[in-house]
Formats: sequence, C-alpha cells, structure tokens
Amino acid sequence: MSEPQGIPVEEFLAQDQLMRADVVLCRGKKLSSKLIRWWTRSEFSHAALVFVIPNRDQGFNNTFLIESVSGGVDITDLKHYVEEQSKKYDVAVKRLDEEWFTGGENGSALQRLVRGCMLDFIKAEYDYGTIWYIVRTLISRFLFGVQQRFRGLEKTLDTAFEREWQVPSQFICSGFVQYGFYEAVRRQIKQGELPAGRLAQVLFRKDPPAQVTDRTLLAATPEDLARAPQLAWKYVIVDQQAYEVATEAEAYARLGTERAA
Repeated sequence: MSEPQGIPVEEFLAQDQLMRADVVLCRGKKLSSKLIRWWTRSEFSHAALVFVIPNRDQGFNNTFLIESVSGGVDITDLKHYVEEQSKKYDVAVKRLDEEWFTGGENGSALQRLVRGCMLDFIKAEYDYGTIWYIVRTLISRFLFGVQQRFRGLEKTLDTAFEREWQVPSQFICSGFVQYGFYEAVRRQIKQGELPAGRLAQVLFRKDPPAQVTDRTLLAATPEDLARAPQLAWKYVIVDQQAYEVATEAEAYARLGTERAA
C-alpha cells in the first residue's frame, strides 16, 4: 500500500478542513521554542485555538487563531505558521471529535462559547514598551522556565501568583486553550444544557488535579494537549505540505520525531 501523500497547504486551507475550536499545536525550531520544549518536556512549544474559519459566501477566506503570546493575547492568521514561517514551525491539529461538540447547531454554539470564554479571560494587556522591561521579562522567562522544568508548571504558577509575578504568556498558551474548553462546558452544565459527565471530557491534564481552579487549568502544557486521548489527531503540516493523520504514531512520524517518554 502506498504511503498517503500530502497536499500543498494552500490547497488544504482552501478545502475548509478545519473547524472552530480545533486545537493547533506548534513545534517551533528557534532556540526560544526549543527551550520551551525542554522546559515543558514536550515535542511542542506552543498551542492555539482555531478562532474563525473561512466564509466563502461572505468573501472571507482566512483561518484565524486565538493564542497567548509574548505580547499578551493575539488573533493570528494560521498562514503565519504554515506558510510565512513554515521553516520555523511544524504544526499539528487535534479536535474534540465528539458529536455533542462538533455536530449541529448545538455543537457550533459550544465551539463559539469556547472562544468566548477565552476572550472573557483576558483581563490585562502586556506592556513591552521599554528595553528594560524586555530585559527583565527575558530574565524572568528563563528563571520561570528553569523552575518549571524541575518543579512542574503547577507549582511554579502557584509561586508566581503568590509573589505577584507576571507569568510569561508563552507558558500559559496551552492553559489558555484548556481554560476555554473547561469553562465553556462548565457553563453549559450549569445551565442544564449538558450532563455533568461532559466536564471530564474536556479536562486535558495528564495528571488531573484534585481540585480544578483557574491556576490548575492554566498549568496545562502543550504536552498535556498532545497526550490528551479526548483530542483526536487530525492533521500535520510540515514544509507547506498538509497530511491527514488518524493516530499519534502517524502524527509523530510525519513530524519526524518520537513521542517523549
């Protein structure tokens, strides 16, 4: 049997294969991304969520992501990662591929609610206006990363919040995604729209905390999202070629790496 071939990413994006609330995992190749991968023990350095999908009837042809980045929260064209910066990033797409989440009007409303909860969470802008602030941030990012590597993200976040440190946004990008899913489903359960059991299906932490709080949700890492069995592997995009994948093994093979132990 011949190996499935990829298609040019421009053609892939034109086929509207992505859905709102798809999880996008980025494997950065720059030094800063490699450090984050080392700090978080992950093959991925960044996570984002599909925020807007194309609407051809309205002449809207782009797919946008919502993400937590060094400047705060941003809306970014997916093409930034898969076309403009394709040499610097490999990308994988996962999906909560359950009928209650993807099917019909109820599913669409829930996908939109995930985005809305992420927007609701935004409480402050990050100001990187001065050289000294940038230097201080880079130093704190390094120290935060080293602590996270050896103490774990949840404990490091606890210390940061207790001491009123500003947490580098790169370290909560995946937590930002986790928060959106969990809070959206929690609200729907509270309103009687979903059964209580659905909440476990959107807790993507490898080691679920005994008590779920904003902090424990934000402590989700890219590796948690990559390992989460609730999220199905869908696509891998490498060197401007998009491949459909169905398993973790296929995804990591396309990425040219093995899953971290």
